[in-house]
Amino acid sequence: MKKQWLFFLLLNLFALQVQAKSIPAPELSVINLTTSTSISLADYRGKVVYLDFWASWCPPCAQSFPKINQLYQELKQQGFEVIAVSVDEEKDDIAPFLKKHPVDFLIGWDNKGISPERFRVETMPTGYLIDKKGFIRHRFRGFHKGSEEKMKAAIVNLLNEKANS
Repeated sequence: MKKQWLFFLLLNLFALQVQAKSIPAPELSVINLTTSTSISLADYRGKVVYLDFWASWCPPCAQSFPKINQLYQELKQQGFEVIAVSVDEEKDDIAPFLKKHPVDFLIGWDNKGISPERFRVETMPTGYLIDKKGFIRHRFRGFHKGSEEKMKAAIVNLLNEKANS
């Protein structure tokens, strides 16, 4: 296990959902692990996006994946997308995690740590809920029992907002 695991686990103990100021999401360009093409947030303008930063060595990430996938399945027809970005240094660490925790949403990879730095990720997992205009509206740090209910309420709120308002 990585030394970082203990650090992130300790931060996770105190992590809460944080209402973010409505600020533009930084540009994101990561490798799509399925197609080897680039994933860009700009391609998802007009949709509500949950951008999840995770790692294979992160136990709360393993807990969150089935719940996030469930939300994705339930809300994707309404314009909800999930982009989960692995920050693992080695690509080979990702496949065993995904085999144990399969999902239907996009999986990206940023082994250089550029995107987590741009988003100021401090703990694993950290998710950003981005509105239809590309603004960060919520940040979710860590994952605990019941986190998915808070996430769903925030997602549904954004899905119900008009894109022009």
